[in-house]
Amino acid sequence: MTGLRLGAGGGGRAELPIDPRRVRPEATLDLHGCRAAQVGPRVTRFVHRSRERGLRVVAVVHGKGLHSEGGVGVLRDALLRALSDASVGAQVEGFVTAPNHAGGLGATLLILR
Repeated sequence: MTGLRLGAGGGGRAELPIDPRRVRPEATLDLHGCRAAQVGPRVTRFVHRSRERGLRVVAVVHGKGLHSEGGVGVLRDALLRALSDASVGAQVEGFVTAPNHAGGLGATLLILR
């Protein structure tokens, strides 16, 4: 696989040995229908459980915000806030917008430690 620059869970940028075009998520969390306040706890549980299962790459589907009030998506921003939380960020090596086959702009791949 090719090293790509990914958003790092620790707030910086990291080179990770993964090509998101070739990887398939091992599990998916769909946040459609959630409110922003629900995202943090759901992402925290999902990341913890995924790591317990030994998963390496997971997807979080947050949508593009097309059906949100005013057409502005809030779930992706809530996901990014959740990833900046120390308890979650410590378990996430990096993240990247999903390739088209895994949701494109409406999803984010998480690479777990």
